[in-house]
Amino acid sequence: MAYYSQDAIDDMAAAFASIDDRENSLVMRITQFPFTNPIAKEHATQGYMRRMRLMAHCTRRIFSTLPPERDEIPIRDGMADVTSFLHAFVIDTSGCGDNLAWVWVNERQIKKSDGADLPATWVGLRPKNMAVLGSMPGNLATYLREEMAGWFEYHDDYRDALAHRISLYIPPYAVPTANEAVYRRLEQLSFAATMAGQYDEADRLDAEQKALCRFEPLFLHSYREPALPPLVLHPQILADFATMEELGHRVLDALEQAAAATPAGQ
Repeated sequence: MAYYSQDAIDDMAAAFASIDDRENSLVMRITQFPFTNPIAKEHATQGYMRRMRLMAHCTRRIFSTLPPERDEIPIRDGMADVTSFLHAFVIDTSGCGDNLAWVWVNERQIKKSDGADLPATWVGLRPKNMAVLGSMPGNLATYLREEMAGWFEYHDDYRDALAHRISLYIPPYAVPTANEAVYRRLEQLSFAATMAGQYDEADRLDAEQKALCRFEPLFLHSYREPALPPLVLHPQILADFATMEELGHRVLDALEQAAAATPAGQ
């Protein structure tokens, strides 16, 4: 039985089918945007845009290798591929937000109160990046402080674990609670058969064990350290792509509005 309901599968299929058009629309807008600062343009085209294209690629590969409608336990090599694409996706998602912050800071020439460049540690789009958010129009700053705060909390937890602590992991299968006692008993019998050299019997018991399991498309990092709960893979990937897509459009909208409001020659 598939992990997702048919309605959820249909909703994800519709969102997934739109990825190519949305990616192309975003690329077109960025390549045609009239940046005045070369560093801002580089962060937009070689940073944010390149990352979004890689995120779209990772999304396509995850969905093709591990379709949401899958109901059997995946093979190990396939899961290694999906996990690799997930790692790349998470790192590039984090980088997208940083690239957009650098786009804003350089295109709008945001400086410290004494005219010095902002330290790199000040540049970001999180609520703590007060110098950056304080230079933005109210609607964008409010969006970042209020609507995006929870997203940054989740994503920083997973990105930091991936980069510095325990890498993200998709468990190969799960044992339903109702099957756990039988699963443990078969595990003991299989171990005993292996120790006795009864390898065919051990294989039979292992297959019986596997039949008690199901695949759940979840990912997490540590089982031990304080952490957010496991996340559901496919909808989270789609949601994060959409989040970075929307954030990119919002930053470009704000840059267009700021440029229109600036008198010629300034």
